[in-house]
Amino acid sequence: MGVLDDFRAQVEAAKPKCKRCGAVSAAKITYTHKAGHRSIWAEQHTCLDHAVTAIDHLHSIGNVIDVKWLDD
Repeated sequence: MGVLDDFRAQVEAAKPKCKRCGAVSAAKITYTHKAGHRSIWAEQHTCLDHAVTAIDHLHSIGNVIDVKWLDD
């Protein structure tokens, strides 16, 4: 079972992580913000504990375009 355990560990390690705490991401937030005269699109992954805080912060610096809740 060593190969299967290694594969599971690699899959778990490849999952996006929360920027604030390092937990497995539960949401992907797509947003825009201003950088000089340009509008830059970006994405941020966040866990359930930090989702509301992240969305509120991103609303304050730009426009939240989409919030996609990720399945486990």
